[in-house]
Amino acid sequence: MAETVPKPPRQPTFRVLVFTKTAIYRHESIPAGIAALRTLADRTRLFILDATEDAESFTPDTLTGY
Repeated sequence: MAETVPKPPRQPTFRVLVFTKTAIYRHESIPAGIAALRTLADRTRLFILDATEDAESFTPDTLTGY
């Protein structure tokens, strides 16, 4: 019996916010981590990825979508 893989939804079901601002030490793997999450989001279409280093974008209004 062949196993079937479910098709991803046509529209993402939720949003993911990745905040990567650093104060002193910036780990070199941060860009690779963001890229991996973007690839996962693009391939599965399960979520939309928003990555930012802008702490000022964190307001009650902007966070309601997460």
